[in-house]
Amino acid sequence: MKTLITGACGYTARYLIEWLERQGNEELYLSDCAPSGGRAVEVCDLTRLEQTEALIKKIKPSRIYQLAGSFSNNYETDYAANVLSSKNLGLQLIIDKKPIYLPSGQGILLKYISQSLKNIGSILFQSLTNLSLVSSN
Repeated sequence: MKTLITGACGYTARYLIEWLERQGNEELYLSDCAPSGGRAVEVCDLTRLEQTEALIKKIKPSRIYQLAGSFSNNYETDYAANVLSSKNLGLQLIIDKKPIYLPSGQGILLKYISQSLKNIGSILFQSLTNLSLVSSN
């Protein structure tokens, strides 16, 4: 299964990536606007619709974990990183009818968008808080 993780260089993503790698049945694709570290990462500014569309078309993911975001306490920065990025991903996924997994705050926005566009398609929402990232060892 092709899985795209946005915000892949962030704190939460590193644990999700490790957990998914341990499952062994994922083909992982990582994306971030400012990659760092040793992993191969697709550079994409999710606040730009054309870049988001190009990323989805290139990877053709089966599902997406949207972990990109900002917590700078600057309205313009945080709005773009948290709202526009999720909106742009959501619009692409509604059209393609693909599942997206979101932190609960971003899920509220995309739930509203999907309800507004329910004739186009649907999105599966699952809060990351329901996903156990702890090993059963």
